[in-house]
Amino acid sequence: MSIASVSSRASSPPGTILPEFLEEAALAVHAVLEQHSLRHFFIGGWQFCLLGFDRGTKDIDVEVEKPLIHGFEKVYAAFKSHPDFMVIDGRRTDAIRAIYSPHGGVGIDIFMRKGRMPRRGMNISIQDHALPFLTPTHLLIEKIRTAGERSKDVDSRDIRFMFLHYEADIDLKKVRKKLTPRDIALAVKHHPGLDDLLAGLGVV
Repeated sequence: MSIASVSSRASSPPGTILPEFLEEAALAVHAVLEQHSLRHFFIGGWQFCLLGFDRGTKDIDVEVEKPLIHGFEKVYAAFKSHPDFMVIDGRRTDAIRAIYSPHGGVGIDIFMRKGRMPRRGMNISIQDHALPFLTPTHLLIEKIRTAGERSKDVDSRDIRFMFLHYEADIDLKKVRKKLTPRDIALAVKHHPGLDDLLAGLGVV
């Protein structure tokens, strides 16, 4: 599945990063990961922007398949050794925070979470480069899981956007298979307004 070309050059809401800076940062992230043969998909707010949701974002999020041997260290070293990235040391072994330093800095969140990497994605063309993203099905799955981890209003708005504009592209059978009752319960706990919408998935 692919989207031939997407224009993300609309004006950004206040407090967010200009679309062209996000594109440049994502292309740099992609180049580093490709150079080290690290399979990955871009996820998160930037993908929602590219799919047509009029929202801003300050970061580039990417899910990386962690290598079996010294996986975290390999991903960490790939960005630590690159002159355009500043890696912020932390305690997590399933995520890395980095800053793409040109243009004042774009935040990069690199995730390596167990069970969050789908087999297939889709490509979106950014400046004539095919970048890998989640399919609408897996983007919805990921967003519901994220909604269960925090209480940010943007998560509930993202979920409603997917049902409103991409329901025809979502494999609801796969969504039901991948999500657990606990996933749904946590999402509703943090976002009570999603109760009716998520209950309709029939996850039991």
